[in-house]
Amino acid sequence: MMTKRLLKTSIVGILIFGMAQGPFTPAARASMIETSDFVNKLTIAQDRAKVEELLQREEVQKELEKYGVTKAEASLRLASLSDAEVQAMARQMDQSVVGGDPIIYVLVVVLLVLAIVYLIKRV
Repeated sequence: MMTKRLLKTSIVGILIFGMAQGPFTPAARASMIETSDFVNKLTIAQDRAKVEELLQREEVQKELEKYGVTKAEASLRLASLSDAEVQAMARQMDQSVVGGDPIIYVLVVVLLVLAIVYLIKRV
């Protein structure tokens, strides 16, 4: 008899405790993402890939080596750039005429090299 009563009391106590915890359990939420957020993230990823592709070019690697920057260091520095800095570099690359004026291409490469050297010295 005493065991039955103890069992009932224990079960009731566990149920009360469980129901009391219900309001404090965080609810899972799922929502739609904004199209602009998705496009911005996609654009940033494309810009990073574009700048990384430029770093893979042989001419650019030779210029970086003149300043003592290895390919691995350049990739690490590119990864540490903010999204705004990467977008600015990609924008400058887009504005230059591909295969057109070589001076603009050289200026973009030099700007990229100087930015990477600046970041290396900063860290």
